[in-house]
Amino acid sequence: MRTHFTLAALVLRLHGARLLPFEEAPHVHELVASLSHAARTAAPRLYSIRRSRPNAFSVGTRREAAIVLTTGAIRGLEEDAMAALLAHELAHIAQGHTPRATAVAVITTVIERAAGGLRRRAARAGLPPRDTATPRADGLKTASLRRLIARLHGLGTPARREFAADRFAARLLGDAEGLTGLLARLKERQGTADISALVD
Repeated sequence: MRTHFTLAALVLRLHGARLLPFEEAPHVHELVASLSHAARTAAPRLYSIRRSRPNAFSVGTRREAAIVLTTGAIRGLEEDAMAALLAHELAHIAQGHTPRATAVAVITTVIERAAGGLRRRAARAGLPPRDTATPRADGLKTASLRRLIARLHGLGTPARREFAADRFAARLLGDAEGLTGLLARLKERQGTADISALVD
């Protein structure tokens, strides 16, 4: 269990997450406390990362968990949408989905950061990307990396777990149809996932 939370701390550090003080988002803290009580699980710590797209992810274990919210979610979501987002992440925590997702998150984050570091060093040295002769080839290489990251995320949180989290969240909120609509709208606002944002 301690190993999983150590991995969670690594994920938080890699993404530059910081603790979200109560006074900065009291409504979010109150929602988490209420939903955690309903889910019969310990309230997770709340963190924030600087991203414009509204999103969230959870790491850790059922006993020691954290939910990370983007600044776009904190500032831009109405209460019903925030409740849907938090309920979904709490569902992952309550159902024990987060330990595996956390381990996979470490792997995907390290891969993405390493690839980005190599590209930056090559650019500073004035070198073309390795085995890349054309902009089209460079684009294909980037697309391949994104597909790899997406597949790894799928291993961390398979579709069946996403569906299970949705069902659990619907019970928490007491509105399955409303939850489905809210989550669908959130996906639209998120747009194309940024692999550095650890989108679930």
